Amino acid sequence: MLKRIINYYHKWYKKRYNESPKSTFIVFTKSAYNDLEPLDKKICKEIKYQNVRFFAADVNKFWERGKVLEFLEKIGRSGSKRYGRINDVYVPPIEYDDIKRTLEEKRIVFITGTPEYGKTYTAVRLMWEYFNKGYEPRWIRGGEERERIWVREKLVDIKSELKPRHIVYFEDPFGKTKYESREDLEREIGTIINSIQQVEDVYVIITSREEVFKEFEKEKLSASELRAFEKRMNIKKPSYDYERRKEILLKWAENENCRWLRNERLKNLVLGVIKDEGNLPTPLAIHDFVIATIDIEEGYELREEIKKKSEETEKNLAREIKNMSDDKILFLSFLFIFNYFDIDFAKATYQELVKELGLKDAWEFDRLLNWFKDDKIEIVDNKYIRFSHPSYSQSLKHILIEGAGYISQINKKIFSNLLLKLAEKDEAAWDVARIVGDNFNELPEKVRNKLLLKLAEKDEAAQDVAWAVAHNFDKLPGEVRNELLLKLAEKKETAGTVVWVLAHNLNDLPEEARDLLFKLTEKEEELLGMLYGF
Repeated sequence: MLKRIINYYHKWYKKRYNESPKSTFIVFTKSAYNDLEPLDKKICKEIKYQNVRFFAADVNKFWERGKVLEFLEKIGRSGSKRYGRINDVYVPPIEYDDIKRTLEEKRIVFITGTPEYGKTYTAVRLMWEYFNKGYEPRWIRGGEERERIWVREKLVDIKSELKPRHIVYFEDPFGKTKYESREDLEREIGTIINSIQQVEDVYVIITSREEVFKEFEKEKLSASELRAFEKRMNIKKPSYDYERRKEILLKWAENENCRWLRNERLKNLVLGVIKDEGNLPTPLAIHDFVIATIDIEEGYELREEIKKKSEETEKNLAREIKNMSDDKILFLSFLFIFNYFDIDFAKATYQELVKELGLKDAWEFDRLLNWFKDDKIEIVDNKYIRFSHPSYSQSLKHILIEGAGYISQINKKIFSNLLLKLAEKDEAAWDVARIVGDNFNELPEKVRNKLLLKLAEKDEAAQDVAWAVAHNFDKLPGEVRNELLLKLAEKKETAGTVVWVLAHNLNDLPEEARDLLFKLTEKEEELLGMLYGF
C-alpha cells in the first residue's frame, strides 16, 4: 500500500509541477494520518489523485518535530508530552522579551515569581531557542529536596559547569516552597555571577519562587546587586492576562484534541468563565484543566473542573503563605478579613498583637508592607491595601484547615486571635462578623462563640451575627444560642431575623426560647405578620 501511495505522489507531483520530486518528502496513508496527533495533522495536506486519498507532510515542520525530540533527550526529558510541544503551545509572558534581553546581555537571569506561573516552562523555552542556535542545553533539576541539595552544590562549584556554547538551567536552587539556606551559596553568589561572565559564550538561567528568592536575597552576604539580574513573572501584573490565558487554553486543547473544543457553545462557555481572573489563573491550572477535560462534553462538568483546578491554585498559594514566618502571616491575615484595609488602623492593631502574641523577631509593619508590595498586595490611594489577585483571598479556607478537617495552628495562634482583637473595635466589627459567618465551620468552637457574643452587642455587626445564628442554628451550644437570641431580640434591626430563626426551629426550641418568640410577636405587629408569612 505504501509503495502505491509513493507512486501516486510521484504522478501527482509531476502532473502539478511538470517534474519529478527532487527533494525529501513524507506521505501518509489515511490510516497512518488518523494516528497522528492533532498538531501533526495540521502540518499535513490532503491530496486526492485518481480516486486515491493520501496526505503529504510539511517536511520542514516534521524536521522541527525531530529536533524537539533531540532536544528533549539532551535535557533528560525524553518522551515528555508536556515539553514535547514547547515549539507549538508555549505562550510567552508579557516580560518574555525583557527576560531574553537580560540573558543575552548579562548572560545570567533569575526568573522569579508566583507558584504555577510558568517559570520552568519559560526556562525550557529559552534553552530550546538557544539549542536551535547550536548551544548545548543542560537542565540541573531541583524538583525533590535531595535534587535541590545537588543543584546548590553544582551552583557553588559552577566553574565545572561552564563551557562555551552551553546554556545551563539551575532549577529552584534556593528551595521549592520555602527557603533552604546554604551559607556558602549566600556568601559566594557575587563570585558565581562573576564566574559566569568571565567564561565566553555561556548562559545561565536560575528559577525561584518570589518569596524564596526574597529570603535568599535577604540572607546573602555578597555585595552583588541581584535585582539587576532578576526578572519577575507574577500574578499581580499579571504576566498572563486574559488574552494570553485564552491562547494557552486553546493551544493545549487543540493539542489534546478536547471534545469540548469542537463544540462552539462549550468552547464559548469555557472562554467566558475564565474571563474571571480567579478562574484558571495560571498556566499550570489551564494545562491541568485541559488534561482533565479531554473527553468531557457537558457544560456543568466543565464548570466543575474549572472550579477544581482553580482551587488547586488557591491551595498552592496557601502553602506558600503557610511557610512564612508568623509576622508575615499576621500581616497578610488582615487582607483575608478586609477587602480594603486602612494602613494606619492595621498598623496599630498589628503592633498590639505582636506584643500580645509574643512574636519574636517580628518585623516592623512598614518593612512588611515593602516586602509584599511587588507581588501579593497593592496599595490604593496611599491609604488602603488589598490582595493583588482574588486567588490569594480565596486561599483563606485552605489556611484555616489542615488535612482531614483539623483546625490549623495558624488559625489557632494567629488568625483567631486577630479576629478577637478586631472584634473589640467598632470600625472592624462588620468585617469580622462577615468572616465568622462565611467561615463558621473553619473556626475553633470557643473562638466563634466568643466572637458572636461580642459582636452581637455592636450595631454594625448585629445583622450579620443574626444570620450566622440562622444558618448555623443546630451547631451552636444551647446556652450560647439562647444568649445570642436574647441579645439580638433587643435590637430593632435584628428582631425580625430572630423571629425568623425561632419560627423555623420551633420544634427544637427550649421553653424559654418559645416564650421569647411570643413576647416578640406581641411586641410589634409587623413581626407577627412576618411569622404568619412562613
